Amino acid sequence: MQARRMTKSKPKADKPKKEPTYVVHPEWLKIARRIKATRLAWGLTQEGARGRIDQSQFSRWELAKELPDLLRLAEYAIKMRVSMDFLVFGVPVRCHPDFLVGLSKARAEIPELEILPTDTVLSMDMILS
Repeated sequence: MQARRMTKSKPKADKPKKEPTYVVHPEWLKIARRIKATRLAWGLTQEGARGRIDQSQFSRWELAKELPDLLRLAEYAIKMRVSMDFLVFGVPVRCHPDFLVGLSKARAEIPELEILPTDTVLSMDMILS
């Protein structure tokens, strides 16, 4: 039997990696903006706001690449002293008064932030639309 000669293969040309494209649901984007606005309203960095949440996961929430599950969102709402009504629907009811003051600063940084008036009554039509 003849011995095979091992040859080195040519290195493959590095292909540029393509960033995955994904479509963000408009409601995800609204929630992501409110999560970020909450952090900015208190003047916190991502590290200061995230608590026990992994930093990369928290970043994905703010970029609308992923949504937090309901329990994590509730934990965040409690820690940040805001209501779930604000984070999910944009109605700042039952929020800490200092948060409402800081919210105006956050709006300056996030002009697309959608906040409904506090006297808004949520109907199923609004929620499902």
